[in-house]
Amino acid sequence: MEAIQLEHYDLTARHGLLRGISEKYNGKMVYPSEISSLKDLLLNNVNIKPVMYQTNSTKAIINLKWLFFLLIFLLGIEWFLRRYFGNY
Repeated sequence: MEAIQLEHYDLTARHGLLRGISEKYNGKMVYPSEISSLKDLLLNNVNIKPVMYQTNSTKAIINLKWLFFLLIFLLGIEWFLRRYFGNY
């Protein structure tokens, strides 16, 4: 099943719809002739706040094969030394 891209079929701009959406959400519609005032509108808008996103990526310790083999090696050495010297 393929999604229908309505934007490919209806290419006419609906300025009334855009104006209605901007009024509904306390925005302002800017026409091409007013594009120079867009910078001032954005900078002076107190409702616009910066948003920061943080991404944490973790790896399971089992995926660190070198660490796994190092632990196995150290446990093996400990077992051997305890066997050799007779300390349990």
